[in-house]
Amino acid sequence: MPDLEKFDQAVELAWREFRGTLADHIGTMRGEDILVVELAEEPGVGGYLPCVQFLAWAEDLVRCEVPSNAFLDPRFALSPADEALLIELGWQHPTCAPDADPGDGSPAHFLDRTVRWSDQLASMAVAAFRDVWSVPHPSFLRAEAVGSRAGNLTGPTVRDWLASDVDPMLAVAPRDPDHLRDLVEAALTDLLGDQPQVDSDGDFVLTIEGHAVFVIPHATEPVVRLWVPLLYRIGGRTRAAETVADLTARWSHLRFVLREDRLNAVIEVPGFPFVPRHLTDLLDRLTAFLATVDRSFAARFDAVGYRTTPSPAGDHECVPDVPPSLMAVMQLVLFGEGDLDAETAADVCERDRTTILEYMRISAERAAEWRGSLEKARAEADPDEIALCEGEAAAWSDTLAALSGALRVVSFSRPGLAPAPPVEPPRQMELFEDPAELTLFDDPR
Repeated sequence: MPDLEKFDQAVELAWREFRGTLADHIGTMRGEDILVVELAEEPGVGGYLPCVQFLAWAEDLVRCEVPSNAFLDPRFALSPADEALLIELGWQHPTCAPDADPGDGSPAHFLDRTVRWSDQLASMAVAAFRDVWSVPHPSFLRAEAVGSRAGNLTGPTVRDWLASDVDPMLAVAPRDPDHLRDLVEAALTDLLGDQPQVDSDGDFVLTIEGHAVFVIPHATEPVVRLWVPLLYRIGGRTRAAETVADLTARWSHLRFVLREDRLNAVIEVPGFPFVPRHLTDLLDRLTAFLATVDRSFAARFDAVGYRTTPSPAGDHECVPDVPPSLMAVMQLVLFGEGDLDAETAADVCERDRTTILEYMRISAERAAEWRGSLEKARAEADPDEIALCEGEAAAWSDTLAALSGALRVVSFSRPGLAPAPPVEPPRQMELFEDPAELTLFDDPR
């Protein structure tokens, strides 16, 4: 009960803050300023979204309007009880049809007040959204101003609402895929203490036990998928299938997918309703499993692991860890469709030029070390070590190339370093501008 009360208090506080912001804006509106507050959804083809419009008519007079059913999308049509509630809140009945001359009236529910009544107007607008259209929180609204105070009103966002007070046991039924994504991002932000990294596909990327874990809110189904690449270059599929069966029996919450010569782990988290605790609990189980994925695990499959591996020096032991962001770039290089987008690589490195240069140095050193180990493995005719070294050398070389692209993006985005526009070549002089003029090849007669 205390958690529920805390949640309700947070919602009330958000509406109170939004109402204050709205009142402050209305109080400063002047001639022909416009403010539209509406439900933050994609408009349908059938009419308006739930909204309240404010128009400054004169020096201090504001006309406020709530659309009638003649304008509203049928999904949000007002029932007789809704219309009665609007009148009870202080709105006036529409005075004419949409195509008629309104005079001093309006085809919408309306009210005229001076800016001195801004608090009342803001309260009436909030009541319309909360009590008539059942909007749960101001983060589900957007507000745009036109005129002397053009721009977007800033108010509580979905992320502010959820990330500030995430109740791990609260079940929320997402309205659509975007809402589910917001819920997942809020849960991850609360877990990490910071916003999670996002790849070029829009998936969240975590680093757990040296592995890249992709958290993927599904675009069409109410489910959140945890996807982890584990191994590649698997030797024998029959033996691998038997080992996968053993893993499945031991780790029942994980689904192991053997595809061609690669092994991935997948967990699906129910998203309708979405409960943050379900996501974090399954991430804990995934963490326990990933702690067991090492070189001996890869050897059971006669494969190479995707986990960030140490430098080949000194029997691969006692070497510094790879920075998580660099490891994330490497994993994106390995699993992306084609070359990793330079913008994404730059974002993973937080567009910090010094960081990118340091990661390039590490990548170049690791690539050189693995190439040296590859020559040694070839001299010793060790096929397992050859496969390992080839894979690591290629991965680090590709990572270096991706970081080079990121460096170009960051460098050219710095002031004064934008590439100069192409210079147009000088126009060739036209020898025969007037077709009526005689030329050297014409008979002068």
